[in-house]
Amino acid sequence: MKLKLQNQYHCPEGTWRGVCETIFEPKRTMNHERDQQVRLRFIVDTDEGEKKVARSFRAELSVGGELYEFLNSWLGGDLEWLLDEDGQIDLDLLIGEKADLQIVHGRQDAQYRFPVVLIDKICPPGRLIER
Repeated sequence: MKLKLQNQYHCPEGTWRGVCETIFEPKRTMNHERDQQVRLRFIVDTDEGEKKVARSFRAELSVGGELYEFLNSWLGGDLEWLLDEDGQIDLDLLIGEKADLQIVHGRQDAQYRFPVVLIDKICPPGRLIER
């Protein structure tokens, strides 16, 4: 029996419904930055089956920052429910939360079989697609 190797990280371009699967500190930092980082990984339901997509950010949450804007777009401006009793954002509360994701492909590096997969846009579920 022969089976085709499935690359669960090669998500096709398009708009897909996703669920936040995990949030973690990546082993390698993007762009070789030394700052602490956080990575949000989603499972998306595509026409090709379930795929995984992720995006990394500096682990810094300031108004106007990249992570803040990503969360603000996803949650429709409502970040208060993520606050713990000390006034800190508990990102783990996002695990299991749904989102609409716009996926695009970036550059194709010769050493990889597939192009880079990017989360270009995130919105509350139902904002980009109806399901």
